[in-house]
Amino acid sequence: MPQQSSNRELTFLERTSVAINEVVFQNFQKLGESVADHPRLFIAVPVFIMICFAAGMATLDIEYNPERLYTPQSSESFDHRDIVEETFGYEDLESDFFATNNGDALNIINKPNILSFLDMYEAIAAANGTFDGEFKDLQSSCRKSDNGNCDQVSVLDFWDYDRSAIQADPNVLDTINAGTTDGLNRPILISNVLGGVSYNANNNVTAAEAFRLRIALVNTPKQHSDGGLEDRASTGYQRFIADVARSGNPWGALRIYTLSEGEQDEEFSAAITDDIVLLIIGYMLLSAYAYFVLSRSSKVHSHGSLALLSVLCVGLSIVASFGLLSLLGVQFSLAVQTLAFLLLGLGVDDTFVLMSTFQRDSWETPTKVRISRALAIGGSSILVTSLSDCIAFISGTYTELPALQAFCLFAAVGVLFDFLLQVTLFIAFMYYGDRREKDGRADMICCTIPSDPNAGCCRKSSEPFDRTKPTQLTKFLTSFARNVLITPAGKAVVLTITLILFASSLYGATQVKSDFDIEWFAPDNSYIQESYDVRDRYFTGRNIPVGFYTGQVDYANLQPRLEELSAELESASFIRLCNNWFTDYQAFISDRALVGGHAPAAQFLPWLREFLNSTQGQEYVDRVAFDPNDNSTITGTEIFCLWKQQDDALSRVDAMEDSRDVARDYPDLDAFAYSFLFLFLDGIKVIREQILINIAMAAVAVLVITILLLANIPASLLVFAMLVLVDVNVLGWLYWYGIDFNSVSAINLVIAVGLAVDSSVHIAHSFLVAKGTKDERAVECVNHIGSSVTNGSISTFLAVLPLAASQSYIFSVFFRCLITIIGFSFFHGVLVLPVVLSLVGPDPYPQDMSFQNAADEVKDNAASKPPKQQRGSVIV
Repeated sequence: MPQQSSNRELTFLERTSVAINEVVFQNFQKLGESVADHPRLFIAVPVFIMICFAAGMATLDIEYNPERLYTPQSSESFDHRDIVEETFGYEDLESDFFATNNGDALNIINKPNILSFLDMYEAIAAANGTFDGEFKDLQSSCRKSDNGNCDQVSVLDFWDYDRSAIQADPNVLDTINAGTTDGLNRPILISNVLGGVSYNANNNVTAAEAFRLRIALVNTPKQHSDGGLEDRASTGYQRFIADVARSGNPWGALRIYTLSEGEQDEEFSAAITDDIVLLIIGYMLLSAYAYFVLSRSSKVHSHGSLALLSVLCVGLSIVASFGLLSLLGVQFSLAVQTLAFLLLGLGVDDTFVLMSTFQRDSWETPTKVRISRALAIGGSSILVTSLSDCIAFISGTYTELPALQAFCLFAAVGVLFDFLLQVTLFIAFMYYGDRREKDGRADMICCTIPSDPNAGCCRKSSEPFDRTKPTQLTKFLTSFARNVLITPAGKAVVLTITLILFASSLYGATQVKSDFDIEWFAPDNSYIQESYDVRDRYFTGRNIPVGFYTGQVDYANLQPRLEELSAELESASFIRLCNNWFTDYQAFISDRALVGGHAPAAQFLPWLREFLNSTQGQEYVDRVAFDPNDNSTITGTEIFCLWKQQDDALSRVDAMEDSRDVARDYPDLDAFAYSFLFLFLDGIKVIREQILINIAMAAVAVLVITILLLANIPASLLVFAMLVLVDVNVLGWLYWYGIDFNSVSAINLVIAVGLAVDSSVHIAHSFLVAKGTKDERAVECVNHIGSSVTNGSISTFLAVLPLAASQSYIFSVFFRCLITIIGFSFFHGVLVLPVVLSLVGPDPYPQDMSFQNAADEVKDNAASKPPKQQRGSVIV
């Protein structure tokens, strides 16, 4: 039986919603009237304000440093790093040079190849230049030991980097198998200098496929005017010597690959400029589509020019939000740059809603009334979605991860600015568009008056243009809903697909793993990717170092505790090996008169100095720190260890916690564990919990807003259910895409909350307004708002489509996640929700829900006959 609006008494919730909606409606109506009275003012003032904000773009500072973006700034790792840097100085900058055969030969070990590798080294050693105002060459830049030798290691150490020694060597393999030490008297480990090594039965090297040279450069960071604390001279020198090495390719039969922090920084930063062209393509695609949607087959009655002006409004809101927050010091990063694509799509969505309401009103309606009514109805609609998006993004700022916090701040302000421009600047453009249309002037070329206002480029007929005629998209969606979707078979198919997608997504959500690697930020087409591949193939990837540090304590009387710590590290299941100054010191003094197996307290320090000055102890000189003002005081020590191979980030998080637990057992030594990787592992450790909190806060806030504005709890809960389904789908599809859960991908779960509610709340509201049976109302809600929601989904898709061509990890992840969000939001909003509403949807609004009166009036007026119009006439 048809469900008509009843005359029952309104509930408290409905009365509250009516009051809210009436206030919103009336204020938007007044704003529309003000815009119609002063259109020039509402163009000049918003543009002036936004340009002032956009001027802040001059202060925009792009943050590339991952540790400032993707790890909690309150992490204990930062405190530990400060202690390490204060005690031992800054960690060296390492430059790696890998060599493989340039041809098909596998074995690289022969005299010509070794000489070619020496040629490359000598070219590096001879290279010099000025970087960031400092002169740099190898001798002035490398870390040196007390004997003046650079801290470097390679296969060339077997001949002490001496060309004549290599040339005179009768058998280079015998020399390699004989073993040697490097310039710092450290034994050469074959695995450090040769890759893809083959051994015979006697464990002697018979062949290898790669060479490696590693040079350690002194790292002396300086505070720069942009706030960065970096040694830009040394990283510039790293890039310079890497260019020297690669520019000589091939060196004889060798091909050289390089890898350093300076090169990574440059490649990471290049990603942000390489993808600017994608943003331009996105604007072009969206402009073309918006023009197509708002254009008509009549030169006069078309609104293509408003589509282009809408894109202009969105662009202005983007640069204004970026400029304002940059001026306030909020970090800008690659993740934030993706907002330029997302906000572009969301902004044009608002235009479609406003224009849909505007075009539904009667042709006879005076311009001022028509504008004010379009804003009252359309503005109320986009207020719901904009407010939902803003709250979702504001909820996302509750996090310790700077990248996520900054992204959500930029997104919230961007959505707010776009909303404000849509209801002011764009409405003023709509006013002039309506006046142009009533003057009989052509769209795009507004200074001309066509002889036949009803004709177009593809329409020669002079028949009156029917403004009430539904678009082809509306016809298709209505027919699809009536004949396919809202049928028993259609409902069964949609619900079955929904259950299958939910089940597969739920499984994926339980399987997706957490991981994060700063090396992913290098573009896929960067030369540095080949360097990663060579390193990982031949030199067992990256060995993960961790230091166990002790503080300024009484070492002479704490030797038993140092021995206990050393024994625990040696037996730890997660430790592969340790370079331990204390165990080697114990071996050095083992033949002396000891007390309880340890140095007498009075002899501990003299013997330690003797050890550090010996050949055996020279490698530990930098791992035992003395007070520069008091050589009798040890301020700290480091036991350097390497973890066993950890397969994923959660395993590394466990190893980090195990390392910290070991250190915490020795508070009398002021012990702690630290590795640079800990900065990012701390982020992975908290990301799941924080994102779940962000999503829950955003979802609850959106639910409250939806209840207040829809004034219907069952309908609001169904919208909430669609939101949950979309988020589960997106999280599950991370697994099917092979995307790891981390700070970058997690941002998209927050985005999903805002985007998922947009289409669903429009459909739910239209269903509550519609009259008839549940099936009829479900069809009507698709007919009424389906085309606007569809156009919005398509426009957002087109805005982010250029990201598919990006070589950047962030853009690639965002593209796959955003198209998934857009697709599932459309599926659940336009297909699933109407089906569910047709089955269990609530009754329509009572007749005295007065905020729908204007909408009913617009609907009735839309069916009125268009007036006859003379060319050049004005209807006011």
